Amino acid sequence: MNSYRLTQSYDTYYAKALLLSLMLLLLLSPLVALELSAEMGYTRNTMSLSGDAPDAAPDLEALEAKAFIGLSAKQKISERMMLGGKLIYNRRDYAIEDNDLTASAGYLDLMLHPVIRIYPLQIYGGPTFAFNLNSTSSGLDPWHNQAVVEKFTGIIPGLHAGIRFPDDHSLPLTLDLSYNLDLMPYSEAFDRDKYQQRMNLGIVFKLVNSSNRLEGLWWAFNKIPAEIRSGQGLMVSTEKDNFVFAYNPSFELAKRLGPVAIGGDISIPAGSIMLEKDFGMLISMMAGPHLGLKFGFLEPYAKLSWGVSSVFIFAEDHPDSGLYPATAQQYGLRFHVADDLSLDMYYRSQNYIRDKEAGTFGLGVNIDPDL
Repeated sequence: MNSYRLTQSYDTYYAKALLLSLMLLLLLSPLVALELSAEMGYTRNTMSLSGDAPDAAPDLEALEAKAFIGLSAKQKISERMMLGGKLIYNRRDYAIEDNDLTASAGYLDLMLHPVIRIYPLQIYGGPTFAFNLNSTSSGLDPWHNQAVVEKFTGIIPGLHAGIRFPDDHSLPLTLDLSYNLDLMPYSEAFDRDKYQQRMNLGIVFKLVNSSNRLEGLWWAFNKIPAEIRSGQGLMVSTEKDNFVFAYNPSFELAKRLGPVAIGGDISIPAGSIMLEKDFGMLISMMAGPHLGLKFGFLEPYAKLSWGVSSVFIFAEDHPDSGLYPATAQQYGLRFHVADDLSLDMYYRSQNYIRDKEAGTFGLGVNIDPDL
């Protein structure tokens, strides 16, 4: 017991010393940082267990967090690249199913990354280092050892990747979607190694923007004609088992190089879903590249999108309710009725629930938002 507490104190001291150094660096960052921002939003934490459960081992589950808060800073390297970092306060935890025991630890996650600007997105990814700040537990039975239950790893390495939209210095708010994966267990209690995966969906509030500002469009890129369109569409499923009906608003920016349109778009499909006999609601936030080829008034196109899907099934404790990473492919034919008006027919495939993909046919109308 004494040996454990001595080791834990050294781990905690080391983590807090590094944390103080990072906080000092963060306080000085406005002197050199291109951009300093506060970030808050919704996070979904999940836990994976390695190895087979020992005999008579309890069933473990993660406690889903509901919100996060953090700070981020970025320094410009070139027109298309920056160096950045985030500090996000997060919790890693576990509980015993059908039992009152829960154990939780507070961590400060340091996320370091290069940032690549592909207008209108910023794409980033790199290593994560999580520092243990505190731990707590509740519902302990007499046969539970508190020292073992609350033994969380002091420093955890990991990896993360994310996107930020839109890439425009003139806007005070942006959206940020990131995914983080632990590379070592945060707890070995009950003879099970526990790893965390985390999906963050946040709003970024810009606090400091130096005189060497981001430019929303690069000078050379701005010389190419641009098309900006907002779209409204309806989608209906092609499957009976996973039936989806959704309203699909979107915003699209594309550069026109002769008949070729290259750009990106965001979409927010929202509607209803039927899983066998269970009914629910869904909303997704997606972003990705767009490619089209125009022949007269016809333009076939393709889109790839990545994002997050939130689903609520109207059934008690339904296992498919929750927040999931999502991908989508959309293939369509656009009819250019006028310069500022076009109609869409398309097919879209998206994993609304876990790894279950559903295909939908859609109809939409696009207009110039300046109308």
